[in-house]
Amino acid sequence: MPAYHRQIVYEDEQVQVVLITLPQGVETPIHDHGVSLGVVHILAGEISERYYRRDTCDWSIWEKHSAPATLREGAGHIHIVKNSGTSPAVMLNVYYPPLHMIVYAPEVFDYPKEG
Repeated sequence: MPAYHRQIVYEDEQVQVVLITLPQGVETPIHDHGVSLGVVHILAGEISERYYRRDTCDWSIWEKHSAPATLREGAGHIHIVKNSGTSPAVMLNVYYPPLHMIVYAPEVFDYPKEG
């Protein structure tokens, strides 16, 4: 299965802009965005996001978002994103300050295999 693609299209000391393409059926690893705040604009396709709820120490249900849509991501937002559509999903992400993503092993958050 192909991996997802991240291309930094602009970056300076204040902001980072990243174009992300998720092929059909592909998901990101579990990750957070450190101290960065993010805005995601879905340009094409459909994604589903599942996030870790720190207050209850469990995972949310999958939430679907289709193009065109704009989402906000807070600092420390732990999540996994997958392409839940039938064509590639393309997103333009803007991070402030520039992103220093942290990737987690699934067992760290007791991530369920299915669901």
